[in-house]
Amino acid sequence: MTDSKGNPGPDPENASRRSFVRAAVGSAATTAAVTGSGLELIRLSDRESEDPARIRKQSWAEIQLQVNQHSETVLLPHQRTLLLALREDLGLTGTKKGCNLGQCGACTVLVDGLPVYSCLLLAMDAVGREIVTIEGLSQDGSLHPVQQGFVEKMGSQCGHCTPGMVMSAVALLSQNPSPGPEQIKMALSGNLCRCANYVKEIESVLATQSGAGSAAPVDSLSSDSQLDSTVPTLDAQAKATG
Repeated sequence: MTDSKGNPGPDPENASRRSFVRAAVGSAATTAAVTGSGLELIRLSDRESEDPARIRKQSWAEIQLQVNQHSETVLLPHQRTLLLALREDLGLTGTKKGCNLGQCGACTVLVDGLPVYSCLLLAMDAVGREIVTIEGLSQDGSLHPVQQGFVEKMGSQCGHCTPGMVMSAVALLSQNPSPGPEQIKMALSGNLCRCANYVKEIESVLATQSGAGSAAPVDSLSSDSQLDSTVPTLDAQAKATG
């Protein structure tokens, strides 16, 4: 048998060892590809046939959280953070969502008395712990001294960072009732203020020692102005309470 140029071609009845190996390898690869595709189709089919209720049961949990001295039962997915559980499941929106990366401190709450970024803590990991949010600071209708200090010293501007700042300050005062400016700076260093109102925020915490930030009834703040006095902004109380 010859090709178009008259040269002898391969004899189909006398296949070489090389062509046999090539054919065998090609056949094996084709078989593996088809088999693999079949397995993948079976897996996809299995996933589609799974019971959504069973999937939900496996990936969700009913837990109890101790928040602001109350026991709250919550049904949530395993991966939900404490921040989202507080805001979306319990409606405690005073805890703010900022960077969601543990960098800004807007989501700070107290867990067993310590300031914690709630965006970095899974809600399931907070089971059995005492959680306090900005909503839990006011007692018997009175602002917490730190909240009162933020109102009177104008520690809030836009107010987004205020709840986290207040919670960090409360944690500090629980361990050191008379901190100095440097200690306050250190305690608030994990809370970023986009308005750069740090001077007033430090003054607000210092005011708790002088009595200027002593507890006052929540509804006692007045916008009536007097000479030689500083009038709190109308929304200062709302910002200080979240």
